[in-house]
Amino acid sequence: MGIFKRIKDVIRSNGENGGSGNKVDLFSLKQGDIVNIEGDDYEVAGAMFMNDEGWKWVEYKLKEGRSTYWMSVEKDDELEIVLCKEVVTDIKEAPGELEHEGIKYLLDEGSDAVVEKVRGSISVPAGKWVEYWDYYDEDEEKAFFIEKWDGEIETSTGRYIEDYNIEIFPISNR
Repeated sequence: MGIFKRIKDVIRSNGENGGSGNKVDLFSLKQGDIVNIEGDDYEVAGAMFMNDEGWKWVEYKLKEGRSTYWMSVEKDDELEIVLCKEVVTDIKEAPGELEHEGIKYLLDEGSDAVVEKVRGSISVPAGKWVEYWDYYDEDEEKAFFIEKWDGEIETSTGRYIEDYNIEIFPISNR
């Protein structure tokens, strides 16, 4: 029996949200919480609260063993959740379209945003700006992201996650 399974069993036995009485949703995760996405457990390591001229979203740093993932959560017309993992590419600029591992991605949007607040194990300070470009495949099921931090390019691939495929196990002190 793994440690996350034991923690989840204890939380379940204490009732919803660990008996804390506080409603936990995808916008209020804290460091140490466990998020089960489609059957895989991730520990929340930190969060960046982003703002693009009033358009706000949260990017959570998730750990699964030694692997790091990012989960972007935003409320557009509906809730949008994307689970991402950093990939190494030779991209130097943000093109109008690109291909990665045989998948063609089209540019959806590009802008810049400021990190308003940071929680947990995040190496980016509040007040830092990032340029970003979001790409989606033709079916809008897979995503590719380019971020430019102080001239350094970071790329990641991701996929949309439906909120009903996510279960939250808050273990942090609320």
